Amino acid sequence: MASQTSVIIVGAAGNIGSCITHHLLASGSNQFKVSALTRASSRSVFPEGVTPIRTDYTPASLVAAFTSQDIVISTISTSSLGDQMAIAKAAIQAGVKRFLPAELGMDTSSDHCLQIAPCTFLKKDIIKYLQQNEDKISWTGVFCGLWIDFSLTNPDWPWWDIKNKSFTVFDDGNTPFETSTIDNAARAVVSTVLPEHFDRTRNEFIHVHSAVYTPNQLLRYLKKYTNTTDADWKIKHEKIGEMAARGQKAFQEEATSGAPPEVFTKSQKFQGAIINMISAGLMGNGCVNQFGEKTGYWMERFGLKEEDPEQIVRDVVVGA
Repeated sequence: MASQTSVIIVGAAGNIGSCITHHLLASGSNQFKVSALTRASSRSVFPEGVTPIRTDYTPASLVAAFTSQDIVISTISTSSLGDQMAIAKAAIQAGVKRFLPAELGMDTSSDHCLQIAPCTFLKKDIIKYLQQNEDKISWTGVFCGLWIDFSLTNPDWPWWDIKNKSFTVFDDGNTPFETSTIDNAARAVVSTVLPEHFDRTRNEFIHVHSAVYTPNQLLRYLKKYTNTTDADWKIKHEKIGEMAARGQKAFQEEATSGAPPEVFTKSQKFQGAIINMISAGLMGNGCVNQFGEKTGYWMERFGLKEEDPEQIVRDVVVGA
């Protein structure tokens, strides 16, 4: 690696992308030259020290954007994953050394993941493509589970809402699921590209987390720090298997429509399918968001600590 490593982030203005950008800039010793890939029409504003590179997402413009970059970190949203193959191909053509695809959720390295959430074929295809081209580029996939603080504050997250006191209990409410704060997930991503870890994280899947919850436990903490009882909440019940099945059905209808992935993955029906399948997986369907001992190895090496699950909820609720 050069004395100053050039890193370009796809999605630098987003929730996780902006946090990764912050930690790259704060890594010290001016070791990263940070750029942000942004659409030509975007009005996103980036922090001082970040160079915006505009693209129209044509192959030529992507190759031009990635030329002279050492690392590409993709934080592209699930709804835009159909564009990620073009990004990966351009990175290889431009001579990029390391590509981090947009994982940052449940463990899509598991073969079972594709069965319960077939929409993850887009992520599986990227990894397969990168593995086939390891003589040209290296890769790292980071899994961090559900972004817990984001889910508790984002009005678009459909399963719990602190402001309106609604909460969905999945199955019997006792299935554990992995979570990370956005900050901890971003720290993990940046750790993989630090000089002291760069060689060891080559062509590896990385599992990290902040805390493990069950739905019942999470609801208990929410009631405690909002000073409420069950009577104050609209508590719904959902079977994750049925939710996943609805998503799978809608996915199959779109995937067999004859349209290419970059088209059908942007349809409203497909977006609804993603929400059901991914949410079911994140809530424990198929055990693809239960990392177990996999997190210990990398968290120890990165100096990441498990966080108190109750304290995370308290900080979100009290700070809201």
